[in-house]
Amino acid sequence: MIEPTPSSTPIVIEAGALVRRGCMTPIRLTELCLSVIKTHNPTLNAFGDVYAEAALEQAWTMTAELQRGKPRGPLHGIPFGIKDLFSTAGLRTTRGSLTALDAVPAQDAPIIRRLKGAGAIILGKTATTEFGWTGASTSRVFGNGCNPWDPTLTSGGSSSGS
Repeated sequence: MIEPTPSSTPIVIEAGALVRRGCMTPIRLTELCLSVIKTHNPTLNAFGDVYAEAALEQAWTMTAELQRGKPRGPLHGIPFGIKDLFSTAGLRTTRGSLTALDAVPAQDAPIIRRLKGAGAIILGKTATTEFGWTGASTSRVFGNGCNPWDPTLTSGGSSSGS
């Protein structure tokens, strides 16, 4: 079993290859991602909401489907963070705004439906600026996004959590 560390965590294509070859299970990959989030999110404010329990449940389902030879698609078992501008059914979607703190959409945005259909695992919602309108990583909802190489600097952009 290959054990990536936070400094060598595989990119999506490499992770997909590891999962398809059976070198890495969706469960282990999700656990690794959640560990990195738990360690670094207090400093970076990358994720506004983390759905650890739901992500692990999805990972168990994806692992079982792989074992039965029934992958859903090319992203099967790959964990993702979803920018908080995209509606996710049953999950809070603030769009980075205090006016939508309790907004929980009934339906997924089309891109979220496609990700789920391809087997992606949702780790949580990544921080964003209010309605994605500014280039600075400021958020009254999530706190300011910080640069992982120098937390005294902003991560920049409306996709500050990504």
